[in-house]
Amino acid sequence: MTHPQPSFRRAVSVAVAAFCAAAGVSAVVPPPAAAAAGTSSTVRVAASDDSYVSSARPTYGFGGSDSVVAGAKGGDRMTGFVKFTVAALPAGSTVARAEVKLSRDTSTPLPSSVSVRKVGATSWTEAALTGRNAPSVGAEVATVKPAASAGSVSFDVTTVVAKAGTYTFGVTSSATNAIARFQSTEKGGNGPQLILTLKTPAPTRPVTTPGTNCTVDAKLVPSCNVL
Repeated sequence: MTHPQPSFRRAVSVAVAAFCAAAGVSAVVPPPAAAAAGTSSTVRVAASDDSYVSSARPTYGFGGSDSVVAGAKGGDRMTGFVKFTVAALPAGSTVARAEVKLSRDTSTPLPSSVSVRKVGATSWTEAALTGRNAPSVGAEVATVKPAASAGSVSFDVTTVVAKAGTYTFGVTSSATNAIARFQSTEKGGNGPQLILTLKTPAPTRPVTTPGTNCTVDAKLVPSCNVL
């Protein structure tokens, strides 16, 4: 949608004022839309569940581990799982950007590539997850190529997270003999996070002229039928 240019708005404002004056009322024209910018806010959601599974240890559960591991080592392929529950967004807010942030366990350098993938199933829990009951890992959502010593990595998941709900991601690495080891929620405050940037539009209110019932909305249309 295009908005009236300032010069056009000024011309129309003068016309509205003239007509309102002829009708015995006064009108206040709202400022240009650009003056009423929306607001931006950040919401951080901690993982409700996080764990990983191991191809070499399919019956093991790692929900109590302080790490989320992805990659391969000695023929053992490991896949991490993280789950987030997004509460209802503030009225009128939309998700402008969503990122999954994982903090590296400093005991292990990162491999050259790490990915997050979409996981449709959300009923799994970290307490019960094993290689035998792990949900299927789907299409790649984002891949990063971090420095080995990077303190954290962030993945853009805006295409997946658009509203309130529960979201699950698989963490993988194409490395054949290296693993990514990230801090889990059990480690403390540096566990997996879903970081949402929310946009909330500024409220638009018609302007009422004191002593009359005449209002002029953002499209410069008076309500008192003087045009």
